[in-house]
Amino acid sequence: MKKILSILLIAPVLFIISCGPIGEAGPSGNSMIPIVFQQGSAPYAGYAGVMDTFITQYDPNENYGSCDVPYLGFSGLYIRRILVKFDIDGMIPAGAVIQKAYLSFYVISVYGTATNNFQVYNVTKAWTEGTGDCSGSSSNDVTWNNYTTATGWTSVGGDFDAAAVSDVLNPPLSGGDDKFYSFELNNSLIEGWISDPSSNNGLIIKADRETSPTGYLRVYTSDYTTDTSLRPKLTIYYTVD
Repeated sequence: MKKILSILLIAPVLFIISCGPIGEAGPSGNSMIPIVFQQGSAPYAGYAGVMDTFITQYDPNENYGSCDVPYLGFSGLYIRRILVKFDIDGMIPAGAVIQKAYLSFYVISVYGTATNNFQVYNVTKAWTEGTGDCSGSSSNDVTWNNYTTATGWTSVGGDFDAAAVSDVLNPPLSGGDDKFYSFELNNSLIEGWISDPSSNNGLIIKADRETSPTGYLRVYTSDYTTDTSLRPKLTIYYTVD
């Protein structure tokens, strides 16, 4: 993995594909530096630091680690949640001050009988992605019941901090599909990952309402190959004093 030298070479020509304060200055007056993390393309070609999957009550012992188009939310009978982790270790200079951070997903479709709110939470156990496809073809690695093979979450459905680390997304039922949506993340979350990389167990995205009425999404993951620019991305803006 390329480290800080790579960033210094790449940062001026990063392909910025997220909403955010491009070109603005931070509180100290220094220009914000953007860096994007996206499987296979950023911050450098071939970056492979993303893990993501979904877990569901429907098949609580099945792994979906290689599923490219999972569901997220409550579909009427079962809950579905998405796990994602971006490896940023060594990619942002020590002493950098985080100004903004966004987690973005491309939403293919919005379903349900009512709109739903979605938020992001910090995961507290080191889960393993696995290779199960969208039909749930493997019982190894992370599932609704387990965070790694045969080792259970303390609470089924994932162990995560109670307080959300993002703002709220509320995609509309009509016209809410075929576009990127971005959660704005807490700056302190990213700063914690930089100061202690071992604390980065990734994030879980869940619906605020996981009972009726229904409200759920279908999104692309880092395994989507038809158009790699539609994979999830983490965009961070920082300043260096």
